[in-house]
Amino acid sequence: NNPLGYEVQALRRELAWLIEQAPRDEDGQPLATALQEAGAQVIVSFERFLDAHSTEFQKPNTLIRMMDMHYALINISRAADLAGMEQFIQDLREVTVQLEDDLLSDAEKALRDAQEALQEALENGASEEEIAELNEQMMEALEAYIDEQQESGDLSPAEMQALEDMQALMEALKELLEELGISPEEFAQMMQNMMQNMQSGPPPAGQPPEMSIEEMIEALKQQIEMMQKMQKYMEELNAIIEEQQAVRDETLSRALRHDNGQPHPDDAPTIEELEERQEALEERLGAVVDEMGAEGLPTDNLDVAIDEMDEAEGDLERGRAGEAVPDQDEALEALRQASQNMQAMMMMMMPGSGPLSGTMDGAGPPGGGANGDSFIDGDGNLRSSDNPNEALGIETDDPNNLSRGIRDEILERRRQQEDGSAAGSYLDRLLQGPDGP
Repeated sequence: NNPLGYEVQALRRELAWLIEQAPRDEDGQPLATALQEAGAQVIVSFERFLDAHSTEFQKPNTLIRMMDMHYALINISRAADLAGMEQFIQDLREVTVQLEDDLLSDAEKALRDAQEALQEALENGASEEEIAELNEQMMEALEAYIDEQQESGDLSPAEMQALEDMQALMEALKELLEELGISPEEFAQMMQNMMQNMQSGPPPAGQPPEMSIEEMIEALKQQIEMMQKMQKYMEELNAIIEEQQAVRDETLSRALRHDNGQPHPDDAPTIEELEERQEALEERLGAVVDEMGAEGLPTDNLDVAIDEMDEAEGDLERGRAGEAVPDQDEALEALRQASQNMQAMMMMMMPGSGPLSGTMDGAGPPGGGANGDSFIDGDGNLRSSDNPNEALGIETDDPNNLSRGIRDEILERRRQQEDGSAAGSYLDRLLQGPDGP
């Protein structure tokens, strides 16, 4: 987003490329004279950059750092210090990150940091108290950001309304989740999902029209209430699975002892007791299916499980424990599949990840992923594709594109290097950036 970043990236690439092309000694190391020449060439480019752009830095400290690095490069080049040059390339990478931060206001940085801290806490399994505190910090940072935007007057009325709606929605969601007993972790995940979707911008063509804030709150309430009902069904279903597994194991044990002519232990359930337990499980599952059907939830796998349970019950009633076991196995398989499907449905219903995603038009807070650098990871390396042509937007069908062949050659060399090696890291750095060779 910061145009100065492209200029700094060009300096990085120039120095890295000159080092790569430098003549080598018998040990494969760049000659000292070649390093001095490479450094001198980049120093000239560095001076031109500072002369042309010194007034364009948003923060004086970043400009001061670049001036210090310019003098450092002069000393590194005179000493033909290869390690120093490699570190210099890494330092320039840090400057590009700093240049992006320089574009953000204090409120924008605080909101971004709060969002990242909350995401890290969720990923690392932080305690409920820690997540609750981070939720509060997130809300406060969002409020400060909205206040700042209101005072700046830089946003259109529609964009400002979108931000205000976001804040109102999150406040209402917080009250609603407290009322319904949702945990801080669940609230944090919902809030993260909603923030990410709102940062992605307006919905694409063909999406449902925008909802009012009142409609979104009501839809969220219904969504959460349905999730709570599904959670209840999940708990009951898991209990049925556990009991069905126990009945199946005891049925198998009885069948094996019968086939081997072994006596049954005194405390082992009789086949009549197993039949009664199987019948009770079928009725218990049937009640769950009836409730789910009334809610409009799919019950296909559960219907299969009921049929298999009924067959197992019939086998037990006829005293055929060995024939009941395969039916019980089929019932368990159907039950487990139904449990997995229900879990997937609950994830899809999580506020922020379902049909409510991205329904509010306008600008979102900082940190969204809708920019041209989504294919670059935190270290500046390609992450979404093994082919740098695709990742960097190169028209691979254009025979006149000279950069295409160079990128492919670099990629091929990269594949021959071990991860973490100096050569591999260098080639990774060459591949980064939209203007890389």
